[in-house]
Amino acid sequence: MSGLILKSPAKINLKLEVLGKRPDGYHEIRTILQEIALHDLVHLSPREAGIELQCSDPRLPKDERNLAFQAAKRVKEKTGFSGGVQIYLDKKIPLGGGLGGGSSNAAWVLKGLNQLWDLGLTPEEMQVLGAEIGSDVPFFIYGGTALATGRGEKIRLLPPFPKTWLVLVTPNLEISTRWAYKKLNLELTNHGSHSNVCLPEDEENRQFQQGLGEEALNSFEEVVIREYPVIGKIKELLTQLGARLVSMSGSGSTVFGIFNNKEEAESARSQITGDSWFVGVTHTVERWNFQKAISLGP
Repeated sequence: MSGLILKSPAKINLKLEVLGKRPDGYHEIRTILQEIALHDLVHLSPREAGIELQCSDPRLPKDERNLAFQAAKRVKEKTGFSGGVQIYLDKKIPLGGGLGGGSSNAAWVLKGLNQLWDLGLTPEEMQVLGAEIGSDVPFFIYGGTALATGRGEKIRLLPPFPKTWLVLVTPNLEISTRWAYKKLNLELTNHGSHSNVCLPEDEENRQFQQGLGEEALNSFEEVVIREYPVIGKIKELLTQLGARLVSMSGSGSTVFGIFNNKEEAESARSQITGDSWFVGVTHTVERWNFQKAISLGP
């Protein structure tokens, strides 16, 4: 096999709750993660030795600070594979927007190299490797819809979320997840094991399939909006334009609005203007198998 080009999808947090800080310094969270159609492209080409990474966005590092680079390095360390790889990231997912682009890239490097190098790693083994790279990486090993707990690395797959149309708005600012955790008032969220993010089972599953009800939940919103009021203004705007549920994804800065259909979403997008903002229409996706993720093969 001479190379692979893989779709690397973004995610949104349908609900996200921070429960408290753990003794190991990480935070205990409970969140429902959902993949969406917006995606980067990850190009993988074999080379004799070493790891080389290039990217369409010059702001991203091309060394071990990049999660995709880390993923390739961990695979080589785990398996002892002697060959190398050239990675090219064609970025479409906004940076620092809470959409998980870097984590998704890392997961698809893991899955892509498993195929390219014929390594035979199981999803469970790749999940463990992913957790060593970043808390969101294990989710992207499986994708689709999932409940994430712990620091985000414990994944429970959920029934597919019905195809739902979204408007994404990312203002021209990047929000550090580390900063957001530091600012979060954990006295208000330190519930121990109690959470308002419920599992979609039995009667709750019916409501889940209908769109998680009408109530958004993201523990980061209050502190982020206090520091960046534009996030609150975007939420208000999407609500005014007819979104039936509006929330921030992750620690921001992206805000998403759920609309009844594509036409309503497109109409809303056409009415949103902002200096250097990313504004896009996309939809939720079910779990992709590997072959479906191949954008272009040899």
